[in-house]
Amino acid sequence: TTVGHSQGVTALRALIADCLTLPPVQVLTIYAFSHENWDRSPLEVASLLGLIERTLEAEADELLARGVRLRFIGEDERLPQPLRSLMSRLAARAPPPGKERLLLCIALSYGGRQE
Repeated sequence: TTVGHSQGVTALRALIADCLTLPPVQVLTIYAFSHENWDRSPLEVASLLGLIERTLEAEADELLARGVRLRFIGEDERLPQPLRSLMSRLAARAPPPGKERLLLCIALSYGGRQE
């Protein structure tokens, strides 16, 4: 189920808020979907990727307004096209000049072996 992952979204909101109040923190990298998650059932994979897509759509404007720039890392070839398109659109957006406070790197379809 995605209950634990949904709770992770709530925790991430708090973490981002903390990073924005701590000036030395300029970059935050999170694992949103590890490469190993592809080993889950197709239903679980679809649920997790759907949660990620919905969360990005719901949070992006607020993050941008707070000075957060989004960057995506990982092997995106296996991700659904709508999610890849959303990632591309969001990565192209930026806070106004001089207003960027945090770079949030989101690792999707990413694992330690890619290092």
